[in-house]
Amino acid sequence: MMNEEVLHTILSELSEADKQLAVNNGLLTKAIENLSGTFKEMESKTGNLKVSVPAPDTRPIIIELEKYLKKTEALIAQLPKQVLHEKRITLFPVESHKFDFYKKIFGQFLKWTAIVIIALAGFKYINATYSGYVSNAKYKQAWETLYQNQNRKGKKMLDSVLMEINFQ
Repeated sequence: MMNEEVLHTILSELSEADKQLAVNNGLLTKAIENLSGTFKEMESKTGNLKVSVPAPDTRPIIIELEKYLKKTEALIAQLPKQVLHEKRITLFPVESHKFDFYKKIFGQFLKWTAIVIIALAGFKYINATYSGYVSNAKYKQAWETLYQNQNRKGKKMLDSVLMEINFQ
């Protein structure tokens, strides 16, 4: 008996909960229908609205970009450039570099030719001066030996010859 009463109580509670859920479902359905109606009204109102958006003014941005581009180009222009050195041996100059070629070749040739000629002339002058000095030294020694071996009369004669040579 007690089981029947407990079952009856549980069933009655469950049926009441079921009724309450049905009422709640009905209320929720009505609320959803109201909301969907409201959305449809809003959609119809906003669908008729036409909004015109002005084109964005990009001139200030373009001016700034051009300014930075010019700065960047100036910085790149200031960077050191790669220099390519060509070294070659040519018998005949290229048309565009004839003047430089002949200037270098003949400038160096004439300079070294002048140096060699001056060196040879200096060598010959020094050689002639030195050989004259050596030969004069021999004559001077011979003269002094001859002068010492002379008597008084011979010394006078040598002195007179020396005086004549010095005044000529």
